[in-house]
Amino acid sequence: MMGSGAPRMEDFTRILAEVGHEVHVVTIYPPHGFPTIEEELPSQERLIVHRVKVPQVASPTIYALLLTIAFFLRAVYVILKHGVDIIVATVPNEDAGIAGWLAASITRFPLIIDVRDDWELMILEVGGSKLFVTMLYNLFNLIYRSANAVVCTSMILRNKLIKRGVKPSQIKWLPNAADTNLFKPLDEARVLQIRVQHEVKGPMIVWAGTFNIHQAIDTLIKTAPKVKEAFPDVQILLAGGGPLTPELKKLRNDLNIDCVKFLGVLSRTKVAELIAAGDIAVVTMRDSASGGSRIPIRFYEYIACGIPIVASIPLDSELARIITDNKIGMVVPAEEPNALASGVISILKDWKLAKEYGINGRTLAIRDYDRRALTIRLLEIAKILA
Repeated sequence: MMGSGAPRMEDFTRILAEVGHEVHVVTIYPPHGFPTIEEELPSQERLIVHRVKVPQVASPTIYALLLTIAFFLRAVYVILKHGVDIIVATVPNEDAGIAGWLAASITRFPLIIDVRDDWELMILEVGGSKLFVTMLYNLFNLIYRSANAVVCTSMILRNKLIKRGVKPSQIKWLPNAADTNLFKPLDEARVLQIRVQHEVKGPMIVWAGTFNIHQAIDTLIKTAPKVKEAFPDVQILLAGGGPLTPELKKLRNDLNIDCVKFLGVLSRTKVAELIAAGDIAVVTMRDSASGGSRIPIRFYEYIACGIPIVASIPLDSELARIITDNKIGMVVPAEEPNALASGVISILKDWKLAKEYGINGRTLAIRDYDRRALTIRLLEIAKILA
């Protein structure tokens, strides 16, 4: 396994090791701006983690190149020393994908590419070089086509891969998911303990994830004045970290709102309990072309905890369809704080509807998005190729 798509890869590798397979993970140390989490991916008898580290440099392109080389060298070393049956490389980022492809080309072991989102488009949306992205796009057309299998997380992404020349028979739909044994509803006593711990006396709104430009967390922060006007005791709890943390804290301070709290990066166990103790979980995205195929992994963890969703996302996205079709929450236009605030207030005022959304979400998570079941599906794909 190559890459840093935690917690997707973390769950996959842990479960594969639990069912008796030896798994070697080649990954990085957390990059600059991303705090280390409390629970590192453990090395066990059957799950061995190999971390690569390269010096931080000013140029993202040079850093990516150095990381690709480091990934490739470590991957070849692990393959030759330990022997493998199959290589799985996850993208983004591009470094793991390129390194995995090179390693598979040299060693002749089967290759699975795990594609999690429309990442080349996302680079352009944050100001990346068009020439650089075009080069990556063309390179990954070759990588995807030459892989033994390409696993993708959404049907929109699957259709885009087909347009890029990947054979439909190569593509396997394997959505993100949740560990439904970890992310689950809590009993009332534990919910009360967590709410007391966070000094919550009224409605509790939860957001969890990485503070980066694609997540549009500022949209949620800007809803605070309107939501607080309707519910004076409301608390909006943000769990996570990332490059935008200082900027988002400044926005909170500029708005002079005390109901928005930054909890920092929490362990997955604490995140699971925090979500389950909330009244509403919020998903936010930019109104961008890449948002159509993106489904944040936290969405699956939210619904597994059995609480209603309010999603500020592109209305034509795959996630919007899933939420609407399964009646698990409310969808409002992306990057519109007033619309998001109205959606949150609406659900907080209708506890019967909120409960229905939560029950539907938990049912959907167990039925379609259980991590263990989907890991077994990945194992079945790998067995066919090995």
